[in-house]
Amino acid sequence: GYGAPHSVKGLETALREKVDQRGVATSERAFRLLFDKTGVGFVDARALAKVLHDFNVPAQTTEVNALIARYSGDGSGKIGVKDFCARLLAPDFPTEATTSKRKIDEKVSRFYRDLCDELGACVALGDGGFVSRKNALSSAAKAAKTANARLSSSAANAAADEASDVSSRNRRDPRFPETETQKNVRCSSFVARCQVAVRF
Repeated sequence: GYGAPHSVKGLETALREKVDQRGVATSERAFRLLFDKTGVGFVDARALAKVLHDFNVPAQTTEVNALIARYSGDGSGKIGVKDFCARLLAPDFPTEATTSKRKIDEKVSRFYRDLCDELGACVALGDGGFVSRKNALSSAAKAAKTANARLSSSAANAAADEASDVSSRNRRDPRFPETETQKNVRCSSFVARCQVAVRF
């Protein structure tokens, strides 16, 4: 749990996290479903204290009053739906879920950069860049290790299968042996498919 927040900021954070955990799609909907259950169009200190109690967030009366004062746009001691949405549950507030998503996005980006570095210049060539299947799989394994990611060999092989360019085997290119077991892999497609398959 959160324990006693001991500050308006801590109370605010706990409240936002609890609302985020409920998975309500919009701030206005959260206001109506979780806070303004009687439909009066605002939340006062008593209603906010009840919501905090229901969320199992301990709060002292002074903290509740300070939060109301902070977010009441007109100083009335009441938080209306407009103030609630714009101030208390601003869409850019970093909740646990958004922070976690951002961390995963950063890891996926690191994996992408590492895989592109491993594959070398062929990614920069766009759809014309090819690499042998063996090199593609080796590069993906190295990139996953560097990024502290998991990319199973079956997922990497599936990505290579999907990114294989059968028509490229018909070209005579001395860099790539033309065997049935070692197809050329289109770098951009391989990277995109690996990004989807990688796990952290």
